[in-house]
Amino acid sequence: MKVQNVLDNSKVTFLVANNDLQMQEQIGKVLEVNYVDSDVIKLFKNHDLFDKLIKYKPDVFIVDIDCDRIGYQIIKLVAMFKLNVRIVAIGARSTGKIALCLFNGVTGYVMKPIDNMSMIHTIDDILETIPSLRSRKARA
Repeated sequence: MKVQNVLDNSKVTFLVANNDLQMQEQIGKVLEVNYVDSDVIKLFKNHDLFDKLIKYKPDVFIVDIDCDRIGYQIIKLVAMFKLNVRIVAIGARSTGKIALCLFNGVTGYVMKPIDNMSMIHTIDDILETIPSLRSRKARA
């Protein structure tokens, strides 16, 4: 049974930054299938990633914390500049990594290897915290 989210009155913009092309495609497909009224921006090369966050103003930023060794730095910059974006960090099962992410304002953490349903539940929980994006789940 597939879960599909229908968003009321607003589009969600996702920005996905991951240098693993296969993982990026997996995440993109999960988002495109389960959040049909969304914009999914996928960045494979993470040059000027902070500038892209400013330019696209995503609602949800999904980043591999090991991506080009800049994942943590971007998360810290988002916190420092108080950007209005929810962050989902993707990383290995590590208490230290999870704690560091949460300390820096990450809203959700998905462990590798990515389980699609776990990612959907994490994103659903995050979307519920955005007042202008009330999501309803419809089962198809």
